[in-house]
Amino acid sequence: MKSNYYAIVALPSPISLTNCALGHRFSAIIGGHKLILHTPLLVPADENTSAHLKYGDYHERLAQPKIAKRYIRSDADIDWGSLHGADGKGNVMASVKHLFAVFPESPADIEKFAHEVHVATFDWFNHFDAFLRIISNQRTTSSIRVEGDIRTCLRIEQHKPWKHLQPRSQTIEIIVTEHKAKNFATRSDLINAMRLCSKEKELSLQYQLFLRACDAFQENDFRNVVIESATALEVAATRRIRTEMQKNKATDQHIKLMLEGHKMLRNRLELLKKINVPLPCTPKNIKDLLDLRNKVVHVGKAVDANQATKVLRDTETIIRAITPEFAEDAN
Repeated sequence: MKSNYYAIVALPSPISLTNCALGHRFSAIIGGHKLILHTPLLVPADENTSAHLKYGDYHERLAQPKIAKRYIRSDADIDWGSLHGADGKGNVMASVKHLFAVFPESPADIEKFAHEVHVATFDWFNHFDAFLRIISNQRTTSSIRVEGDIRTCLRIEQHKPWKHLQPRSQTIEIIVTEHKAKNFATRSDLINAMRLCSKEKELSLQYQLFLRACDAFQENDFRNVVIESATALEVAATRRIRTEMQKNKATDQHIKLMLEGHKMLRNRLELLKKINVPLPCTPKNIKDLLDLRNKVVHVGKAVDANQATKVLRDTETIIRAITPEFAEDAN
């Protein structure tokens, strides 16, 4: 029997999508129940669209998915998202705040269905958000901090509309978000993230820690950027050492002894080199990162934005290289 059950999903954080991911439907499983998730629509601008609501050929605001009209009379109070970028190659980029979900089958036990979906929804969409950040590199190192003497006209996003910083010559500190298509999720990215969540996967621990470091960066907590990044590196190094030794038929006891003999991040990175696992960063970059981490932890050294940016980028480069698999079974 066709279901009349639907949900308007407020995402944990707005997700950045390219136009190829808008106006589509995606299959998922939450709490053991099948559902179809719909992304909002692009709306072409016309002669009646106010100038301040236009973004190129489109209305700035996104619209509800077509199927939503069957279920709700008005979406006037729902902010589906808005456009905020273009790459000059036909890719329009949008920030999406809500998805529309339809459950295709009517459950036999309504109360049980509601409970199971309610319990699973929070974790499912948090995992989805984390996967999407890693898969499409959004809200990670795509946000860079610039400090120094700025002598050019910069366009800085402050929600909406675009606000312009006029040319000036003074020391300022700003965050510039790079609007590049590679940092926005495509339709295949959404399919991949939803597939992993539907299989009850979660982000591997080293990637969770890396995202914490990214979040600390956005909160200007640069010392914590270094601490979380170093922890992410240690987890990644330890996991890769275990994997390589298991390939060589090492016993659990041998692996345990080897790790105990190479405690601390510096020693585990050295062990990786001994077992022929190449590190993508230069020895100097790694030494700088380790020295900074030790000074932060042991003497409370302050960290500036440029140092934090470098740590984040080196950390991401290393963990993606030595532990490319970013999904594991959820606990």
